[in-house]
Order: sequence, then structure tokens, then C-alpha cells
Amino acid sequence: MRKPSVSVVFIYALVLTSIALLLKEPHKLLPLAVSNVFLSLVAGWRRVWWLYFLILVASIGVFTNALFFANTGSVVLETSFLVVRENALKGFVTVTLRIMLIAGVGAFFVALFEPLEIIKGFTRELHMPASISLSLSYALRLLPLLREDLEEIMFFRKQRGYRKRPLTPGELSSTLSGLLITGFERALWSGVSLELRGFRNYRPSHGISLNIFDALIFLALIVQLIYVAIV
Repeated sequence: MRKPSVSVVFIYALVLTSIALLLKEPHKLLPLAVSNVFLSLVAGWRRVWWLYFLILVASIGVFTNALFFANTGSVVLETSFLVVRENALKGFVTVTLRIMLIAGVGAFFVALFEPLEIIKGFTRELHMPASISLSLSYALRLLPLLREDLEEIMFFRKQRGYRKRPLTPGELSSTLSGLLITGFERALWSGVSLELRGFRNYRPSHGISLNIFDALIFLALIVQLIYVAIV
């Protein structure tokens, strides 16, 4: 199946990531986040669904941070033990939508290409040194591995009689600690393997050929940029 160029999708993701960091209005971020999350799920939901699960878990921390540092303005919700004010809610929604937009374009990129395709695309189309493209590709390759690690952790939690999905702060801490330890060990031994294999830069051939899918991605980017400019 014909795919768009790696460089085109990379530029698409880079531009929208920059926009996500610059925009401060939730009503502008919402359509961009929803559309790009939808695109990533269409491109390969089996490879990226777990990323949105992690974002859902992380949103608890984002909400807590907003309550501690931005809970000012008029009262939106008040209970016997919690008062949520306007700026806290706005800050939580804004940061969450930014994360969703950045994750959406990143997941779209990862869902379209295999790691080897990313390395070849960066070196041939963007003239990027092989050492840098390998590092980026390795980081992207870790995403599905993190999903597998998360599934294993939840499986063993169930086997030990705990909830499969962590809900309390202690459960979240133990789950994330396992993911970080496993990721660190994998990165360490990957580096050792590269050194033993004598990895070094090389000079690949360069060139890029655009197709109809590249034109559609550019069109989608232009439409989103126009929306941001006029709304």
C-alpha cells in the first residue's frame, strides 16, 4: 500500500505540535485535538489506543496540579471537600487538549510508519544524520513496547489479586515505576548493543517523491492553519 512521505508527515506533526504549544484558547484546541486523535485511530488504533489510556491516567495529575496552582476566579463546582474555580478548570482543559493534540499527531506518525521506514525517510528526505534519525526512531519504537510492558504489568496485577487497571495514587505510582525501570534497562542494553556492533554514521542516498497522500496531508494542514487564523 502506498504511503505518504515520512518528511511530509513529520512536518505536519511538527507544525501542529508548535501550534499546540502556542494556543491558549480551549475552543481553538478542541477541533484540532479531536480531528488528529481521530486520524491516528483510523491509521492504526491497535498501535496507539494505549497512549490515550496513559493520557487519561496522566490527566488526574494535570487536574490536581490545576487545583493547587490555578484555582482562582469564580466557583464552577463546590462540594463539601472540593471547590473548583474557573481558572483551574480552564487550565486543566487547555493543558489536556494540548497533550491530546501533540499525542494525536505523534500517534498518527507512529501508526503510519515502521521504525525502519522512519530512519530511511529522515536520512534520505530530510538529510538528517543517521545517528539522530536512529535516536528518534528508537524513541518512537519504544511506544508500542511501552504498551506491551503496560499490558504485562496489568496482567500480573490481576494474577496477584489486584485491580487490573490502577486507580489509586499508590497503584499509579507502582505501575509507572515498573514502566520506567523497564524502559531504562531496555535503553541501557540497546546502547551497549549498538556499541558492540560498531554503529557509525553513513552517507545514504537522498531524494523525495510526493504523491496524492502527501497532497492530502498538506491540504489538511492548511485547513487547520486557516481555522486557527480566523477563529
